[in-house]
Amino acid sequence: MSFLDEVITDPTKIGPRQRKTATHMPRKIEFLGSGKDYFPLWFKNLFLTIITFGIYSPWAKVSRLQYFARNTTIDGYPLEYHGEPIRVLIGRLVALTLFLLYNIANHFGVTATLIAFGIFALAYPWLVQQSMKFRLRNTSYRGLRFNFSPSTFETYFSLFMAPVVFSIIFPLAPLISKFWHEFRFNNASYAGQRFALNIPTGTMYGIFFRVVGVGIVFLVLGFTGAYSGAIMNIAIAAKYSDSLFDKVITGILIVLLGAGLIAATSLTASYYKALLHQAVWDNASLGPVTFRSVISPWLFVMISVSNQLLSVITLGMFRPFAQVWSYKYRLNSILLQSELPWDQLVAETMAERNVIGEEAADLFDIDIGL
Repeated sequence: MSFLDEVITDPTKIGPRQRKTATHMPRKIEFLGSGKDYFPLWFKNLFLTIITFGIYSPWAKVSRLQYFARNTTIDGYPLEYHGEPIRVLIGRLVALTLFLLYNIANHFGVTATLIAFGIFALAYPWLVQQSMKFRLRNTSYRGLRFNFSPSTFETYFSLFMAPVVFSIIFPLAPLISKFWHEFRFNNASYAGQRFALNIPTGTMYGIFFRVVGVGIVFLVLGFTGAYSGAIMNIAIAAKYSDSLFDKVITGILIVLLGAGLIAATSLTASYYKALLHQAVWDNASLGPVTFRSVISPWLFVMISVSNQLLSVITLGMFRPFAQVWSYKYRLNSILLQSELPWDQLVAETMAERNVIGEEAADLFDIDIGL
């Protein structure tokens, strides 16, 4: 096993030192799947989705989620996913219908377009809410299902008002992610216990400034590399006067600049994702259970770079291995800690079986695939 495989499987080898906030040993969330096991499922889903012109995609999504759920264990017990493909299909048909109505409205003037856009904008938060509710209500652990029950105000504030207002008032932009993740966590529950998340505002601004700084460095490096390549091409072009060759050199220059920009953006996004992962799980809890992230942002960047390079080299065939690597590292970096003895905590949770029945499926519990 390579060093990279080892730290993906057990991030605690090089992760930040664990803070002793609980009196009992932390428990790990582990992903037991592998790219080798996932590849046949991924390839089958891709093939059937293509030959059915996308009709099979809801079944492909459900089979993928079932694979990742049953290979995700908490203290040795796997998650289960119970979603029905037909409900995913219904959700996508609803989203497709709204999209088609918007495009049709474009042919009837500006007023019709604005009305259609307003309807879609108002429907979007509700659709996302239903999709998240569907996902959690169809995920279970040790026979008990998760739940998601936000109020209408919370949904529209977190998914509509906050992003719009905070995008306009740029200094408040870092708070968009704060409200989004707190919306997801604070409205989720398991066995009668609500998740809780309160990311300090200072933490979000710290992430923002670190990401901006790293992004500038990556942009400078990316464009420096592209500029160096451009100078070499210009030097070569100077020896020729052929206009076709000049066009080829110009094309190469554009590709190099584009590649530099894409690389810088991708690296910055990976760094941001790791920092946000750390901020979320370090401040999350579920009743007496607290969470801790031992993710290493720079190692996650290295994993992301490796995944992207190998996906390009293999013309996309490495994609399932990349998905597993990224998911496995992020998941295995999460630790669970409790002030109660773990056996007592599990016993109390399992006792909830007798007082919490599985909810009947809501007519609007649909997954639009967001």
